[in-house]
Amino acid sequence: MLASLGAGGLMFSPLGRRAQAARVQQTGLGELATITLGGQARCLLDTDTRLVFLPDSQCCRLEKGQVVLSTAGSIPPVWLFAGSINLRLRLHASADIRIDSDCVHVTAVRDRVLVRDGASTHQGRWLQPGQRLRFFKDGQLHDDYPDLDALLSWQEGRLVFRNRPLWEVIAEINRYMPRKITLAAPLVADRRLSGVYYIARGDSFLQMLVHLFPVRLVNGADGLTIAPV
Repeated sequence: MLASLGAGGLMFSPLGRRAQAARVQQTGLGELATITLGGQARCLLDTDTRLVFLPDSQCCRLEKGQVVLSTAGSIPPVWLFAGSINLRLRLHASADIRIDSDCVHVTAVRDRVLVRDGASTHQGRWLQPGQRLRFFKDGQLHDDYPDLDALLSWQEGRLVFRNRPLWEVIAEINRYMPRKITLAAPLVADRRLSGVYYIARGDSFLQMLVHLFPVRLVNGADGLTIAPV
């Protein structure tokens, strides 16, 4: 199986030389898109995401952003590459894959998913449904079982936060905002927050912050600042 992973990696080696044949799908800030791969593999792209794939293969490469990749019907296994991470989806499997500046997240949503870091000596692992593996640039691996409803809520145009620190909430919202939010109130940065942010409604979610924390919202030319009162 691991030999197959190595062979799968070779399938992308000519991609640069075959740029004319490669298909690129990209979303802007706040946009979602759905594409098909090989006829019966479905991929949903989150905000600011770039996906490259060869139209006549079962391989694709995530260059930035987040996707949910799902397989159906009688098709060969689908391969996805994200940085040095390789993952293989069997028939009727689904996985959420996300690239952040410091790590790659892979979560098995439906059925098992085979995942491996090609840049390390770690063996490939089968993730069980609901299991997430995070590959950090410093070589660390974090294994957990996240709240799938919250993790996948972006597919429905909303972000669900459950007991998350304010700085983390703002960082996540900023992924969808053309005008960025600056958190300039360090005393409340670690305060916990639960709620739902609807992407299409812009910064309306933030209006409630002034009722929850001792902060004020300041509009500027470059965006919105959350400042202490």
